[in-house]
Amino acid sequence: MKAALMLGLAALLAHPLAGQQPASVAGQVTDAATGAPVSEAEVRVADLVVRVDDRGDFRLPAVPPGRQMMVVRRIGFRPDTSSIGTA
Repeated sequence: MKAALMLGLAALLAHPLAGQQPASVAGQVTDAATGAPVSEAEVRVADLVVRVDDRGDFRLPAVPPGRQMMVVRRIGFRPDTSSIGTA
């Protein structure tokens, strides 16, 4: 049985102009069972893909405006999908 990932969005930082510009999204990927940070996970939103650092932290610098699906994957864990919105 694979462990579950949990995505904690530490911040959703939208830029001005009522959603007309991309927004920065930052957060941390943790093990859903233990709360421990998960390193080497991949975070994907639209065509943007980043790898988390050793502490599970990530930052996507230019997420398109509107509702997006965020997918987090790592070998040995079930993928986690969350709907996020930028304004």
